[in-house]
Amino acid sequence: MSKQRQIAVTGTGLASGSPDQCTLHISLNHMAEGAADALTGTADIATKAIAALGEARIEQCEVRTVGLSVQDFFDQGKQKITARIGSYQLDVVIRPINEAGTVLASLSSTVGDALQVRGIQLTIEDPEPLKTEARRLAIQDAKRRAMELSGEAGVRLGVILSIQDENASSVPFAQRAMPIMSGSFAAANVPIEAGSVSAVSNVTLVYAIEK
Repeated sequence: MSKQRQIAVTGTGLASGSPDQCTLHISLNHMAEGAADALTGTADIATKAIAALGEARIEQCEVRTVGLSVQDFFDQGKQKITARIGSYQLDVVIRPINEAGTVLASLSSTVGDALQVRGIQLTIEDPEPLKTEARRLAIQDAKRRAMELSGEAGVRLGVILSIQDENASSVPFAQRAMPIMSGSFAAANVPIEAGSVSAVSNVTLVYAIEK
């Protein structure tokens, strides 16, 4: 018995959408002579910042502590360690995106030069519809490729024998580093442009080839 002839084709689908949430990666820093004072000062600043986020109507579940450290400050001029720097790192999810500037202004007004914005990431809260669309487009692309190949080869496509779905992956908006901001930033409202995010899917269809 001869083995059934087959043809395998892989289609790619790309679906794009507008981000609807913004994640700010921020750091709250405090310098002091000793480690204990640096940590105490950092804790006080963090408490004020978290309270300011609450006043800005950011839900508690959208504020996450991601780091806490105390590091030496090396004075290049004196060539020795002269202080300690406490750092408290937070990730804050903001919806809608256009509220990000207001939140940054509130934080800057509250903690001043202690605020450092380490980056920003724009994403979609529920990416599944985008991934579903990417898979649909990938299947369409695979079918089109199969028809082209079979036509050029002079064979007829039979039934689909198998479908392999490579999990759709999202392509997030690039994270952006931002400089340390002073209290004067409170008067500004930084514009955040949403741009777009994409989901990419690859689907492989295996067809039987009819005699």
